[in-house]
Amino acid sequence: MLRGATIVAGVVFVMALVGILSRPLGALAPVWPANAVLVGLLVRRPRLVTPLAWLAAFVAYAAADLVTGSEPGLALLLAFANVVGVTVAYLSFRRLPAKHRRLEEPRSLAYLFLVSGAAALAASLVGSLAGPVYLAAPWHRMVRLWFVAEFVNYTVLLSVVLTAPTVRPGAWRERRASEAPGMARWYPLLAVVAATVLGMLLDGYGAIAVPVPALLWCAIRYRFFPTALVTAGYSMAMLTLLSQRASEGGTSIASLALGLLAVVGAPLTLNLVQRQNAELMQRLSRAVNHDALTGVLSRRALGQRFQEALARCRAEGASAAALVLDLDRFKTVNDRYGHAVGDEVLVRFARAVSEPLRSEDLLGRLGGEEFVALLPGLEHEEAVAVAERIRGTVERLRMPIDGHEVACTVSIGVATATADGLPEDWRELVQAADQAMYEAKESGRNRVASVALWPAAPSPSELDTV
Repeated sequence: MLRGATIVAGVVFVMALVGILSRPLGALAPVWPANAVLVGLLVRRPRLVTPLAWLAAFVAYAAADLVTGSEPGLALLLAFANVVGVTVAYLSFRRLPAKHRRLEEPRSLAYLFLVSGAAALAASLVGSLAGPVYLAAPWHRMVRLWFVAEFVNYTVLLSVVLTAPTVRPGAWRERRASEAPGMARWYPLLAVVAATVLGMLLDGYGAIAVPVPALLWCAIRYRFFPTALVTAGYSMAMLTLLSQRASEGGTSIASLALGLLAVVGAPLTLNLVQRQNAELMQRLSRAVNHDALTGVLSRRALGQRFQEALARCRAEGASAAALVLDLDRFKTVNDRYGHAVGDEVLVRFARAVSEPLRSEDLLGRLGGEEFVALLPGLEHEEAVAVAERIRGTVERLRMPIDGHEVACTVSIGVATATADGLPEDWRELVQAADQAMYEAKESGRNRVASVALWPAAPSPSELDTV
């Protein structure tokens, strides 16, 4: 508990000092990362949320103001206002589903705006009391300035803190490997920097929109966290500049800051929409190409995947093997235990068959209890050894399902072809393995039968419709 409170106090104190250094408007800082960072920390690490941590945060807020020369009364009031805003944001986020706390959907941004607005309003109503008492500023002006600054800071910075990846060994190398090679990965970022500098050199309200095309480019090319990080950097730079140019009444800074928020909301929304569409396409592709029950390749996907794998083997001068696997006396399982148990047996059987296979191997379901696998690059003896491992694994498998311990065996047919004898049609190789599987059945089941092919190749028959 003490360690957690110390972490909270340290984070708040450092972030508050960063914000205080950006104060060109007297008591209000246009860039105030302390609140958003604290909310994100508490939401992502709920174990830190203790009464002592809340007290530590309050003390850290006040200490940052005191060491930079604020009056004690003003420091305490501002600290209390910040804690009120953080409390509203934290409690609001805890009521949201985890997917929205992680900003995984476009709708999550709407919740982020609502939570940020509520927290900013609560803090501004409390903190604005400092205006008439300590700053000789009208209450309504303080409410407007505080609300806008907090709203922008919460929205922009929380999008970064809530989606920051967890640091783990090797993660950086994996992310770099998935990005565009060379300098290409940096082009969108460099475009944002150049556009931001140009916007700073221009006068007028339209300056904040100059980097929009570059920000949209980031949204298309990067993941959500880098996109949020870039937009946050742009927002903080522009918010600091706008605060320096603001009129004394504060109307300009309020309207421009809200306009800035609308600008940065576009790339964040685009990124989430793009990611959601990609996930939907992946799910659709899986539904079309994979068996709904077992998760292996579906019958309609076998042809294209197997044909492509054989073409690669021919191009690389590699051999290939096909395995046809059929559960023995599976009808008895359905008759004795019911089809629900039979379906579960198929699921566990497919899982057991997948374990000995390599990542480049293909496994699909022909129908019923019959499965087929293609093993690129394996010679005849190697393929037979894999089949024997699968047969032994299935033979030892005991499946407790609905109060029954179900056991089963499998008959496997293996057909292999060398690089110079690979058939043009994948169905020829599978047909040969299918015939070998029937030989295993006729030999007593729970066996592996194999054939090394070519040039003596059977013609496709019943698999023509696959």
